Amino acid sequence: MNDELLLSYAPSIATAFLFLFIIILFLRLRSLTRRYNAFMAGPDGCSLEKKLVDLQAELASLRADLQTATHMLAGLQQKMQQALQAVGFVRFNAFPNTGGELSFALAVLDGEAGGVVISSIFGRDEARIYAKPVSGGKSVYALSGEEEEAIRKAMQLLAGKTGAGKAAGRR
Repeated sequence: MNDELLLSYAPSIATAFLFLFIIILFLRLRSLTRRYNAFMAGPDGCSLEKKLVDLQAELASLRADLQTATHMLAGLQQKMQQALQAVGFVRFNAFPNTGGELSFALAVLDGEAGGVVISSIFGRDEARIYAKPVSGGKSVYALSGEEEEAIRKAMQLLAGKTGAGKAAGRR
């Protein structure tokens, strides 16, 4: 008898559970529909699709700007190789009877180790200044030891062997 009673109420109980489950699903669907509608309609009535299209257009514009900036940077890097980048400086006494190391050799080089070495020879009666071209860290003219040292110091700066910002000092 209990089994017959249980079997007679089972479909009713299953129907009640299914009905309750349908009500819960309906409430969740209504909540999701409200959230979807709020998400799709912006404050000015603009849809999410329009915002995505606008963002995609802005991204394309930014990519074009980045490509332009990349080309400009490559051009600037190429020009920088021709700009003066390193200085080597050596002071010395050109003659034994002079003091104060008033003579000097100054090498100024670009990124390709080309430039000029300028020497000033100071004597009691006169001062002379010489300029010699430098290409690849060498000159076609004969160089004094001080001029070679000035070029070597500038080359070290180009190679990064000495710290950036440090002046090539006295010997």
